[in-house]
Parts: sequence; structure tokens; C-alpha cells
Amino acid sequence: MQRHTAAMRVSGLVCFFVLLMPAMPTLAQDDGADLGAVIKVTAGRPISAELALTPRLAFHNVRVELPNAIEAAPAACQFGEVVVGRLYRCTLTGSVAAEVNALAVAVTGERAGQAPGPAALARKLFMIPNPDFDKAKRRAQQDSALQRKGRLSATPGAAAK
Repeated sequence: MQRHTAAMRVSGLVCFFVLLMPAMPTLAQDDGADLGAVIKVTAGRPISAELALTPRLAFHNVRVELPNAIEAAPAACQFGEVVVGRLYRCTLTGSVAAEVNALAVAVTGERAGQAPGPAALARKLFMIPNPDFDKAKRRAQQDSALQRKGRLSATPGAAAK
């Protein structure tokens, strides 16, 4: 009888939490699919690209930013009252320092009809490779700097006496 009572309590708790789950906020990772953003690189120096938005949901506003760009305005484009299925275009031009491997393009949209907060935002990040970034050259510079500091120095063939 005690087993039956314990099982009933456990099943009652499970049912209680299942009923509460829809009311609990979820922290799902937003991949920006609702924005319908696609990017096409058109030139390498300076980096130029065309961003196309075909949203799957309505948005109050959508901002396109180049957060790590030099010689460009960080806020590249902004659209207000974005409509489902309509095509929006933004031409981007920017450059990054030679030691930075990519130009970041951040697209953020505030969904219409939702309370303000993290769940109301859709985000998409594109990384456009920097043609001036040379991994091998950068690695050689780092190795050279480490050798000068004595961290990588070794004396081959020397035996401890």
C-alpha cells in the first residue's frame, strides 16, 4: 500500500510540472532563421557585401551593424516595421585590421507583437573572411615573439652533468 501511495505522489508531481511547463519561460537559442537573412560578398578590399532579408515574421525594426569594422559606420542599415515576405537589401562596406581574421556583420530584429526582452529579439551573425589576414604570417610572428622571451628556447644535445 505504501508503494502505491508513493507512486501516486510521484506521478502527481510529474503531472503538476508538466502542466506548469508551458507557463515557464524557455531560453531557446535563437539562430536568426526568422530574419531570413542571406549575405553575398561582392568585393574583397575593402570588404563589400550585399545583405538580403526576407523575414518569416513581422519585426518592429531590424538593424544591421558592423561591430568590428574600421573606416565604416558601425550601424550600416536600419529598417522599421519589417513586413513578412518582403525583400529588404543592405549594401555593406567595411574593413578590419590585418590581424583580425573576419569582418562581423550582426543582424538584430525586434519581433512585432511580443513583450520587450531577450525573447523578442532575433539575431544572426555573419563572419566575412578578411583577405588581408595571413594565418601563417601571424603564427610565425607569435612564435618569434615567444622565442625572444625565452619560452621556446631549447639546447638540443646538451646533457645535464
